[in-house]
Amino acid sequence: MNFYQLSRIIVSWVKVYIYLLGWRIAIRPPSRAQRVKVDDIEIYFRVFGQGEPVLLLHGGVMSWESWAVQIPRLYRRYQVIAMDLRGHGRTTLGDAPLDYRRLAKDAVSLLDNLGRGPAHVVGWSDGGCAGLAIALERPDMVRSLILIGTPHDTEDYSEEAWRKIEK
Repeated sequence: MNFYQLSRIIVSWVKVYIYLLGWRIAIRPPSRAQRVKVDDIEIYFRVFGQGEPVLLLHGGVMSWESWAVQIPRLYRRYQVIAMDLRGHGRTTLGDAPLDYRRLAKDAVSLLDNLGRGPAHVVGWSDGGCAGLAIALERPDMVRSLILIGTPHDTEDYSEEAWRKIEK
């Protein structure tokens, strides 16, 4: 990576940070920080608006705030649940292995604790992989699934997983 590429990345992140600050100061969608204990972790999350639930699952090494641009457009029509995934942001890491199925289980546990679901699940990158795991393991909790930049490797999918995908 050369200096020009690095400077473009830094400028992009500064723009996102400035937008986030402006959003939190000017728009201030009503929400409050909340935490819930699930298995071996404490999940940090925020809830915005009312209506059908939309669960936002961020990408790796990010936090709920990476959805700052989308939340103002969603919370007027939906109840937006934006969580920090296990070991990210303000959610603790715990002792369990960090894998997509664990992230999915945590997200479903949060929805269960809130008495919400099925939800529209929106996953970006690693959050999309967790969203796929939710759809495979707990399809009853998924009203719709939106994947953004989600990598996938189907080589280790079981026959049962393929049947669920095809269904």
